[in-house]
Amino acid sequence: MLEGLRPLITRERERATPTQMDSSESKKSDFAIYDSKVQDFSEKNAKSKELTKSQDLQAKDLGKVVAKGYKDNGTQSRERYQSSAGEISRSMLESSPSGNGDIGSILRLLPNVQFDNAQNRSTTQGEIDPANISISGGLFYQNNFQLDGFNVNNDLTSNLTSDNGVNGTGAKNPRSQAFSIDTSLLESIIVQDSNISASYGGFSGGVVEANVRKPRREMSGIKGWHANVSYQFTQGDARGISLTHYHIDPAIESNFLNSTSEYYHPYFTKHLVRASLEGYATKDLGIIASFSTTQSFIPTFVANPLTNTSGQNAGDKKDQKRQSYNYYIKAYYNPTQNLTIEANLGYMPQYNSYFWSGGAYNADYVAQSGGTQAGIKAMYQTPIGLSTTTIGYSYIDSERSADSRYTYYALWFVSDTVDWARSDTNSASIYTAANYGNMRQNSHIPTLKSDFLFNPIVVWRTTHNFSLGVEVSYQKATRQRLSPYVQFANDNNIPVPSTTPCPTTPDNLGLIACMNGKPTSNPNTTIYRNNQTYQDYAQSSRNEQVKSQHTGANSWENGYDSAVAQYFNVITQYYGANKITLDNVAYGGFVEDDMSLDLGKFGDMNARLGLRFEGDSYMDKHTIAPRFSLSYATPTSKQWRTTLTFGANRYYGRNLFSYRFLDFSAARHSHKRDCVSCDWEEIELNTALNPAWTSSVKFSSLRIPYSDELMGGISNNLGKFSVGLKYIFRNGKNEIMRVSANALNLPAQEGYSTSYNVWSNEGKSQSHIISLIAQNHSTIETFGVKHHYLFALDWTHSKRTYNIFANSADDEYLMDSLIIYDNAPMRYRDRPVDNFVRPFSLRLSTTHSFNIGKFRWLWNNLFRYRSPYSRMVTLTTSASNAVFKQWQALYPNIEGVYVKKNFRGAFSWDMRLGFEVDMWHKNIFYVNVDIYNVLNARNETTISQSNGYTGYDIAGSSYTYAVYEVGRQFWLQVGYKF
Repeated sequence: MLEGLRPLITRERERATPTQMDSSESKKSDFAIYDSKVQDFSEKNAKSKELTKSQDLQAKDLGKVVAKGYKDNGTQSRERYQSSAGEISRSMLESSPSGNGDIGSILRLLPNVQFDNAQNRSTTQGEIDPANISISGGLFYQNNFQLDGFNVNNDLTSNLTSDNGVNGTGAKNPRSQAFSIDTSLLESIIVQDSNISASYGGFSGGVVEANVRKPRREMSGIKGWHANVSYQFTQGDARGISLTHYHIDPAIESNFLNSTSEYYHPYFTKHLVRASLEGYATKDLGIIASFSTTQSFIPTFVANPLTNTSGQNAGDKKDQKRQSYNYYIKAYYNPTQNLTIEANLGYMPQYNSYFWSGGAYNADYVAQSGGTQAGIKAMYQTPIGLSTTTIGYSYIDSERSADSRYTYYALWFVSDTVDWARSDTNSASIYTAANYGNMRQNSHIPTLKSDFLFNPIVVWRTTHNFSLGVEVSYQKATRQRLSPYVQFANDNNIPVPSTTPCPTTPDNLGLIACMNGKPTSNPNTTIYRNNQTYQDYAQSSRNEQVKSQHTGANSWENGYDSAVAQYFNVITQYYGANKITLDNVAYGGFVEDDMSLDLGKFGDMNARLGLRFEGDSYMDKHTIAPRFSLSYATPTSKQWRTTLTFGANRYYGRNLFSYRFLDFSAARHSHKRDCVSCDWEEIELNTALNPAWTSSVKFSSLRIPYSDELMGGISNNLGKFSVGLKYIFRNGKNEIMRVSANALNLPAQEGYSTSYNVWSNEGKSQSHIISLIAQNHSTIETFGVKHHYLFALDWTHSKRTYNIFANSADDEYLMDSLIIYDNAPMRYRDRPVDNFVRPFSLRLSTTHSFNIGKFRWLWNNLFRYRSPYSRMVTLTTSASNAVFKQWQALYPNIEGVYVKKNFRGAFSWDMRLGFEVDMWHKNIFYVNVDIYNVLNARNETTISQSNGYTGYDIAGSSYTYAVYEVGRQFWLQVGYKF
């Protein structure tokens, strides 16, 4: 019967209820959520709980990774459903090697978190982008990243390997996180990988929660205010003194050392500056402000110095830059005992500067990403429960910007005036001013979310914790060209000879599409490609009117001898008017009952039943996701308790804006002229010389991809140690793939190319994961040295019937063609998944701290082993190939022959050694030395082309060069705090 609807005040509620606590009380309260069941408050367990809390705090001080099942969004009680792969506390963040300081990289500590095979390759150590991760076999862009409860997902074009080209934003790598968040700002990072509460949506992988720390209240420092300033540095020099040891395939060493590419970084320097200020302006108003920046400078040659020895820029270098900035301020205000208000504002841009390789002239551009995130959260304790309301806004930007004077693309022949990248062995053409102009895509996302956690209700032996919530957001996403772009070289178009010098003033379009000087070699005799001369190549154009522009006096065959200049007589202009705007209203809600049943001497049973509803106007679809978790705890003391867990859940992912953005037709006009001094004349649209511009991708409404989950687990407390083992099965359906209209026998569409692509929900996936984690949950101390150990392993097997990237069509998957792989027949859909899925990994983290005089020393180690894996490599898809013919004789319907490239297991040892010393009244000076790959192991991780490009799907036949993880690398940090 009802016991007067008596509310149970849980430790979780003590944590969530707004109170005026000092810093030490806040820390204790925060950590108390990891104690035993929140409903158990009998006197006989009080002493045990206080002991547990004390032990947990000791472990936290040492840098404990809390890996017990966990769910908490600030409004719900937490139950032990093994929903978390682990929590990385602030102490662990401070004691572990931090590298670029991003969230993704630090998660290598946890099981069931997989990385791109090429993420830590030796050849690109100058990069600073946040690492992409896969959780529970899901797609790296289908995780839900949150910063203090606000979404920070990049839903623009994170499923593209790059977003370059005429209508791209210049992004070189896929990126799932909208912002580069520096971990020095955080109190903890929590990863949820199974049995995830219905209060979370918009993912089919996992949830990553980054929580900003609260300001300190201690009266030390300067009138209670505290500051921390640090500087961190590393560098690499493949030819000289270096803090980074490179492992490079000897076959590409020359290309690496003489790099002109963003894929090779033989030289780089990285500087990380962090500063923070925190304290209380009044007894009720706390403020924390932080600034951090990562600056990476990567000098590369403008043109290959081995071949470019006599041009005007021979031997010149130019810095590619990677620069991220993180400005963040957060306020905590407690106007009353029952009300807490949090407000935050963050500006987190990143600027990556590139230039076209091979000596392109004035071809610099900047790819900008990041943006702004702001929010207000109010938590009010009412008589019947806790209300949490958040209002948020985020602006996410992805932009390519360049010098507007050089937004054109031309192909000139080498001459006395065109000599900026002359080759002594090949007097061929050279790209100049290869700049596509300015493009931008962005999204504005205001969000309103409200949750309510009712006071627990006791009915007989059961306790019910009801919660519900709603949320709505408006998303305005735009992709547009910001500046005109002129393409001189197009459709086999090359410069033509002129018998008169170039004009000295711009033409009627404001251009001077002319270069004085005769080409060094006759384009009529110089071989270009396909064993054709430039002249023959132009004449082989499928465009008859382009052919007509290269005949008679305009042909090099007739005009080379008398030429004094070269000029273009056909151009195409792309204008800034083309724009896509997408308005989306997304909404959702959930209801959940987190209940417990007291079985007396038989233990405790806990069950969580939830239902989540979501919809949006983008795809005009609605989804309902049931969530069910069940656990049983044995009737033993917490110190020796065993818990059995089961779960059956559905998680719906998100449909990215790229599905609509790729359906993009550029506004353009083409012009022609008959002589170097003639005015340009616009060519009639839909003629051979100016065909209508069409889109290559047709957008249509899609179903929402989802993943069904079954999980089972067991966790044990064994004195000072805890061990957790669980199995997760994920079955993904309605997943999105790109296929050609021809493969689906779709009719031609006006405004689209003859070989246009469409999106399909034919994708499927399956993943089986087993993970084990063991650690001491209280400090082990020997001879004054405090120790914490964490051991974790995971085994993963995944299958997927589509390419996870959307750059090209997946017809092979759709048709499920017969192929030969590793000397055996196989259906294409059965091909192995070879990225973001090392079959087996093992990690051991050890943390040791001790005092010697005034010095406090820290020694942290991370030992990792990742099992062997294999990558699929194309041998041939040509029916005329001899090997293909041999297999075709046995299997007439094969579509290709592929081989297996095996990679050995990889072992690495990373270390941090540091100390801090109290100089005067808690004014602390500290030093950290991080050493990655202490043993300098040579771990081959993938393969690449000769230019360093590793690809993201099946490796082509040109992928013949080994790519290794970085060798031994040192990072040095010094800091001062008070």
